[in-house]
Amino acid sequence: MLDLSRKRIRWIVRAAVVVVVAPLAITLATGPAQALEYPGGWQDVELYETVKEVPPGFIAAHQSPVGYRRGGCSGTLIGDGLYLTVAHCIFGGEQNNFVRLGYQLDRNNALREWERYDVDQVLEDNPDAAIHGGVDHGLLRLGGNPENQYGFATMEAREPDIANPLVVIGHPGIPTADPEDTGHTSFKTALVPDILCVGSDDIGPHEFTYARGVTVYGGSSGAGVWDPITGRLIGVNRASGSHCAAAGGRGMGNTILRHQRVSDFLDDDRGSARMYSFTGAGLTQFRWRQLNWRSSYHHIVPGNYRGLGTQEVLIYDSFHGEAQFHTVGTSRGAVALGPAHTGLNLPDQPWGQIVPIQFDPATPQHELLFLNTRSGAYQIYRTDGAGSLDLVAHSGNLALRGLDGSAPRLAVAGDFATRAGQELAVYFPFEGRLAVFGTSPDGTLTRLAGALAELPTSSIMIPAEVRTASARQEILLYHPETQEISMVWFANNGTPTRLGPVAVPGGLATQLAAGAFLDGAANFFAYTPSESNVYANVAEDTGTVRYYRIDDALGLTEVLVESGYRRSVSKFIVGDFRTDGVPDAIMYDRYRAS
Repeated sequence: MLDLSRKRIRWIVRAAVVVVVAPLAITLATGPAQALEYPGGWQDVELYETVKEVPPGFIAAHQSPVGYRRGGCSGTLIGDGLYLTVAHCIFGGEQNNFVRLGYQLDRNNALREWERYDVDQVLEDNPDAAIHGGVDHGLLRLGGNPENQYGFATMEAREPDIANPLVVIGHPGIPTADPEDTGHTSFKTALVPDILCVGSDDIGPHEFTYARGVTVYGGSSGAGVWDPITGRLIGVNRASGSHCAAAGGRGMGNTILRHQRVSDFLDDDRGSARMYSFTGAGLTQFRWRQLNWRSSYHHIVPGNYRGLGTQEVLIYDSFHGEAQFHTVGTSRGAVALGPAHTGLNLPDQPWGQIVPIQFDPATPQHELLFLNTRSGAYQIYRTDGAGSLDLVAHSGNLALRGLDGSAPRLAVAGDFATRAGQELAVYFPFEGRLAVFGTSPDGTLTRLAGALAELPTSSIMIPAEVRTASARQEILLYHPETQEISMVWFANNGTPTRLGPVAVPGGLATQLAAGAFLDGAANFFAYTPSESNVYANVAEDTGTVRYYRIDDALGLTEVLVESGYRRSVSKFIVGDFRTDGVPDAIMYDRYRAS
């Protein structure tokens, strides 16, 4: 049983790609913890001191996506809910298992509040060593798109440089009382070993062994191995041992190679995008295909950024902390509009949400709200129509928080209360509450009177125009656990009304959109990576798009089903990019040139 004097149970939103969340979030806060003595070279990530010229700033910048799988073993987020670990830590289907993120001690030796993200799928567990080269890796999909809160590592396929040290960030099970899994501390720690040798043999190609002086403990299996020069993830920590030579230390790992299926997620800017138009027959590719998009594109945000009635996109690269506007509605593909804006990341995490919103009705182009979904801090930027990005307001000490002080997870803008300027709808998953904030030209956010509580755990959240007699927009909320949607709208004073939930057929959807699709015959679609979603290679064309009509009573009528889409599609970005009154779609695949 949980000791409720030491734990607080909160609900957090489970994520899909348009924004998201995880079902049951267990957060744990303790008083001061006993300072731990880590043998074998490990240090707490927040108390880390320089080893072999690897500075604390490197650990701070890369530790966030590292998690601890219940039952032991470490892993690293490498993309849209994708969690890289080792195969020998995966048992069966992983049903009911979860990963802890943020599970670490702060600088005062107190355990931080951590969040739970459930395992939705086993994508790879490397069951056949003969096919996969004997390299010990596994890949899980976590519910809730935790990368929006914790970021993700970008990967590179190469063996380590024996002249330089490596960095291992994981959860070694140093013997000490763990609040749930007794016998292991498993708090997040870092290790900086030298490399003794890199070998290739029958056990596994490109297996590297650490030099003496470090110790790898149970629980650190699956920890990511980083190159401190490039900041890329190049392998996984495999086990303790010494396979290269008798003089080896206690620890070894494997690089991730291009011939493995997990190489779908390797970096080198292998992402791609295609643009489609919606016709009565479904999606039809329109004009361009974009290659060599970075795998670190975190958000692709459509909006009216030139003030011309057209729609452009802001592309935000979380790895480089960079954002740039692009036009996309012509046959030339995505064309840069103005300069790249750098230095946009917060110190240890990306922006979880970027929301286009019109604060000032007298200004035709949208402003942008950058929201930190872990702290509630925000910044508001304005563009001049030529690709500038100027800070006009920020939260300061007034972060966007729930009534219980918790951080938001989802935010969308729309005409929800027919006031001057758009409103901002914000979902606070820990308290299960949806609130609407009014805006003003100077960037001030004011909570309206009403708020909707006791929502189903989590959602993708999108604005919609469903009720035919209403001048206001509605909000659709998707609950991945039950695969249902609800509809919410607000009166002028912020009083909410909720309808539903109703089931969305077809399996777990990772992206939803609302608009006039299929020549107006459908106003809602859901993308599902695969109906048979266990042990499936992401390169398979098993994805499905289902189109529906939604009526005022939230009744769903299926209009069309399209299959054969890549299951690794990272984002559907929907907008009227050609300015013809019909929505278009950009299909972005972070991992493959498709």
